[in-house]
Amino acid sequence: MKIRAATRDDLPAIRDIHVLSWRASYAGMLPDDFLGAPLEAAMTDRWGQMPENDVLLLVAEEGDLLGFACVRCDNAHGPLLDNLHVAGDVQGQGVGLHLMQALAKRLTGMRKTTLWLEVLEANTAARRFYDRLGGVEGPVFQDDLFGNPVPARKVIWNGFEKIFMPDEKS
Repeated sequence: MKIRAATRDDLPAIRDIHVLSWRASYAGMLPDDFLGAPLEAAMTDRWGQMPENDVLLLVAEEGDLLGFACVRCDNAHGPLLDNLHVAGDVQGQGVGLHLMQALAKRLTGMRKTTLWLEVLEANTAARRFYDRLGGVEGPVFQDDLFGNPVPARKVIWNGFEKIFMPDEKS
């Protein structure tokens, strides 16, 4: 598996992975009607062009794109992991871990030692993954995804040691 910086040519595959990941992960958490055409339109708009300069966008590939990660490095609260999505047929095969390790290595090279994200409270698989990598959860708060209120948590890393050496559980 190769991890590399995304290019403009990757954007359609990134969009497709993002849409399918949300549909699989957020079914029952977001309204079904939103997960149809409105989600597709939102992601087409989101991935219609390359992100600005202060964004780190990495892809995992092995012939096809397997997943992607997007970090907004210019966030006032430190680097924000805005997206981490893996194609459904390769989930659980280490793609997300390899993407997180590549992000941690690049952020370390940029002299950044923290990372944070927001995860839906009901997304227990993602929460277990982040916990395994040393992410520390904050309290539940009410988030808004495209006008849909959802309970979420902030997850913070202060150092990347556990990303490089994750726990073997889960």
